[in-house]
Amino acid sequence: PFAFEQRSLMTESGEAIPLREPDGSPNPIWNVKVEYLQTWTVLEKLVAQGKVKSIGVSNFTVDQIEHLLEHCNIKPAVHQFELHPYISQRALLEHHARHGIQPMGYSPLGSSFDSRWP
Repeated sequence: PFAFEQRSLMTESGEAIPLREPDGSPNPIWNVKVEYLQTWTVLEKLVAQGKVKSIGVSNFTVDQIEHLLEHCNIKPAVHQFELHPYISQRALLEHHARHGIQPMGYSPLGSSFDSRWP
């Protein structure tokens, strides 16, 4: 839900819930637990077979990465997510520095969805 132009989603009661934290990180309330462990296991088998050298993830939250790290044999080599001066994603960067996961930013010059941004 983070590629949308809107800044929040409305609940049935009319409450606006922001999509992002002030630093641009995804709002934890939107952390949808998607079952990706089976897919990761297949990717690990491809590494073991020598068909790929490295595997990574895209657009995961810190909680999703932690869940994966608890259950995987091979940790992600890289994590691709939106990263630029307007969305600093400090929590992800700090987490990845601690765990040796290489961040890969996309939209490094910013997104065109917000007219305040160049």
